[in-house]
Amino acid sequence: MKNRSLLFVLIAAIVTVSVIFTGCSSKAAHDNSSIAPQEGIMTEESESPGAAPAVPGASVPDRKLIVRLYMELRVDNIEKGIGDAEKMAASVGGYARESYQTEASGQLTLMIPAERVEEFTAGLKGLGKVINSNRKTEDVTDSYFDTQVRIKNLEAELETLRGLLQKPGWKVSEILEIEREIRRLTDELETLKGYLTNLDRRISYSEVRISFAQNQAVKDNESSDSLGYKLTLSLKEGTDFMIGTATAILSLAVFLLPVSPIIAILYFIFRKPLRRLKRKGKEAPKQ
Repeated sequence: MKNRSLLFVLIAAIVTVSVIFTGCSSKAAHDNSSIAPQEGIMTEESESPGAAPAVPGASVPDRKLIVRLYMELRVDNIEKGIGDAEKMAASVGGYARESYQTEASGQLTLMIPAERVEEFTAGLKGLGKVINSNRKTEDVTDSYFDTQVRIKNLEAELETLRGLLQKPGWKVSEILEIEREIRRLTDELETLKGYLTNLDRRISYSEVRISFAQNQAVKDNESSDSLGYKLTLSLKEGTDFMIGTATAILSLAVFLLPVSPIIAILYFIFRKPLRRLKRKGKEAPKQ
């Protein structure tokens, strides 16, 4: 039991020293690479004759950016618009990740090389009218380089533990304990490498999501040729005719209403003379 405790203490001490040493070395290297010499401070290299002047910021690592774009396009033909966008993506080294299409709309998600995404989005304007455009940029520089440092530390720990296994004198239980720790660190290392690979992919390829909608003029023309549209138009014309006729009758009634008493009085005044004239016409002898 005492020997096993001493083994754990020894392993912990070796791993701790290895982590501290590797972490300090990585941090020092990172700090030295990201700090440019201050103006006015002469170094040994700058004092030596013929030395090239230091370029400020030349050793600063590139920013790791994940770019996502969203665009809305109005086109004459949804299917043709999606096909043309996929061909444009292939021409710049990109590819289609997913797409779907309905009769009046469509959605397309493309992965475009980050260095050519501006060229690609500029070309999309030739497919139709851009209604909306949105761009989101995520800076993952710190996470990226921190993950790299953690990977180096784990690799150093694994190398130390594998070196311990090469030394003779270990008991079987002690060997099994070291191998268990190696498996745990290996799993953690693979997870970090997978995360870093995913970051590399998202940094290298920008996601461009495009929504397609059909132009209203084209939609109206297609609707006017359909049977449903013609039936609706005929029903509307019949309804308009009935409403127009009813409106004319109502207007005539409103016009006659104020003069109806006068018409009634004239009728009673001229009723008898008109009857007499009619009777005389019937009694007149035929020639």
